[in-house]
Order: sequence, then structure tokens, then C-alpha cells
Amino acid sequence: MVDGFSFAAIARRIAEIYTALRRRKPLGDSPFTSFAEVVQEYQSYEGSKAQEADRFFWQDHAQNLPTPIALSQPSAKPPQAEAVSLPLRRRISLPPDVMTAFEAQGAVVRVSGVEMAMAAVFAYLHRMSGATRLTVGMPFMRRMGSIALFAAGPVVNVLPVQLSIEPSMLLSEAATALALELRAVRRRQRYEAEQLRRDLGLVGSDRSLYGPMLNLKMFDYRLDFEGVAGVTHQLASGPVEDMEVDLYVDDGRLTIDLVGNCDRYDNQNLELHAKRLACLVE
Repeated sequence: MVDGFSFAAIARRIAEIYTALRRRKPLGDSPFTSFAEVVQEYQSYEGSKAQEADRFFWQDHAQNLPTPIALSQPSAKPPQAEAVSLPLRRRISLPPDVMTAFEAQGAVVRVSGVEMAMAAVFAYLHRMSGATRLTVGMPFMRRMGSIALFAAGPVVNVLPVQLSIEPSMLLSEAATALALELRAVRRRQRYEAEQLRRDLGLVGSDRSLYGPMLNLKMFDYRLDFEGVAGVTHQLASGPVEDMEVDLYVDDGRLTIDLVGNCDRYDNQNLELHAKRLACLVE
């Protein structure tokens, strides 16, 4: 089992080994450290002052989480007990000028084009739900400053990210507020989401920490097999409770994948959301 960071790193290593063998050159040492060292580092975090500081932050930051929203309707089709439930996908490929505009607008208020794009997703959720306080689940790598940066294995942690948004707000204002929220949460990303659920008394209840997922995938998927370009295809992903919005930025182009729980959405629903979101972003 691996996460997105590990998959990209393992795929690059396979390409390096293939190229070395074809050129009859030494393979070189493995770039990966033992995952046992990651586990040891995690165990040393348990009960530490760093964990206590993180717990204090989250107990305060998450004590009034907004009620999670869902974009699916209550009348959505019931689960199919015997069928294999694979999520549905719809890709939105946007022209380069969308990301160029986001970067230009963001530069004025000192936020990145990617943060502008994420704020646009929050704006869509606000428009569709009417909620002015939103929380989404965002995966955090937990690798920077950690031995996990050099290991292959699942360490990603999905935490709630909150944003208050009003109809009168400019997108740049929402992006500025989101950037501040992300900065605060990134500093505390080591704290386990499951432990946070226990701290908030949510274990055993139907209440979630967040509604839809927002996943920024900034990995380099390009592969070089001795001059032959490799193409990465995502065949499957983890379970999706309601909807996941995946953002990719490659060569200055923004691509958005909508991934919907097939027990809550059909292709027509997902297509409609894709058209609406593309219209808002463009």
C-alpha cells in the first residue's frame, strides 16, 4: 500500500533501473530509506511535546467545525450491495489562460495561482450548498522535515480545512483567507485525523470531520524509459464518501477531476457538476 507521493517515487525508480539496465550501467543505491525508520519516528512523536502542542491547536481549531455538506441529493440511488462500487470520474481540462489569470490575480494579494484555484472550488461548494462556513478534507503528506521524505509507504493524513465565505467576497479575498488556514494546518499536519475524531467525540457517530475532499496533486508523473516517455494512468483510487475534487497543474494548465461515489451520483449528475464548475472557473 502506497500513497501518491510514494507511487510517483517508485515509478521514477523503476524507470531509472530500466534505463540503467538498457545502458549496461550500475543501478546505483536505492534512494529509499527503510519504512521502519518512519514507524520509529512516528512512535517517538506519540506522547511528545510536539504532539501535545498539535493536540492543543486542533482542540481549539476544530471545536466548532461547520456541519459537513454533501453535493449529492437525498434521493440518490441506494447502495448496491453485491456490485463492485467503483467511483465515477469526470475530467475538466481547462485552457492555459485560466491558470495564467489565477496566477496574475493571486500575485496582487500574494497568494499562489494554486490557492486561487482551490478557493474557486470552495466558491463552487458555497454556491451549490448556500453554506457560508465550509470544511473540506485535504490530504497532507507529512513528509517535509521527516525521514518519510525518503521512504515509500502510506503516511498521508486527511485533515479538515475550514473557510468562511460570503457571496460578496472576491475570489482573491477567499484565496487569502484560505492561504492563512492552510498555513496554520500545515504546521499541525502530523496530528492523526483519527485521533482528532476521538478527541471531538465523533467515534461511533455518523458525523464526519469534513464534507467533500479537495486534493491537490502536484506530483511529477513524467517518466523516462531510456528516451521513451512513460504515461501514468490512474486505474483506481481509495473510497470516496461523497465527492472528491482533484486538482492537477502541469505545464501551466489546470486540470480538475471530479470523483463521485457511484451510490450517490450517476454520470449525468457528475457531468452537470463538471459543467457548472468549469463555467465558474472560466
